[in-house]
Amino acid sequence: METTTFFISLLVLFASLFYVFCKIIPSRPRQQKKGYQLPPGSTGWPIIGETFDYLRTARNGVPEKFVDERKNKYSSSAAATAGGLCKVFKTSLLGETMALLCSAAGNKFLFSNEKKLVKLHWNVFSTHKNPEYFPDPHKFDPSRFEGQGPPPFSYVPFGGGPRMCPGKENARVQMLVFMYNLVTRYKWEMVFPNEKMVVDPVPYPTHGLPLHLFSRKS
Repeated sequence: METTTFFISLLVLFASLFYVFCKIIPSRPRQQKKGYQLPPGSTGWPIIGETFDYLRTARNGVPEKFVDERKNKYSSSAAATAGGLCKVFKTSLLGETMALLCSAAGNKFLFSNEKKLVKLHWNVFSTHKNPEYFPDPHKFDPSRFEGQGPPPFSYVPFGGGPRMCPGKENARVQMLVFMYNLVTRYKWEMVFPNEKMVVDPVPYPTHGLPLHLFSRKS
């Protein structure tokens, strides 16, 4: 118990010192360049920022809610497009102040300029579950990918630009072979039909998605 109390006190001390040196002690003010405008948003609480809000939505299995709430809140700002949708906003997560991009164009910009221009946070849910690109995003609808499929840089599970995953096509082949054999040889039932997804930090089913498999030959 004493050891736990000591480490908690030490953590509070370091957090307090960090806040004093980074927030309270004044530094030379930096003037914003004329003609440039920072995106709308909030950095939340000192140090922790909006981290707890993001973790709350992630643990509930809906991390996109964190993005959607702020997109709706800041859509009337100067950063919104002519269509009235916010494409970028600022926030603070895990002690880092950053801009969060919410569009396919933003994904393309990020993948093409990684670590070159600005510090950004990329969240796959900002476009993968965006109704602007995928109507009714929670619905299982493979037809979304027929023809030309989604707009460029709106669906990026393998990244994009010069940093795209080199194993992309190999992964696609493995998934297609697995799904073909599963669908043609077996029927299945979920052990937990209403199993939820959580994000920590990547999405996964809470119980591991166990299935009852039944051979189609029986």
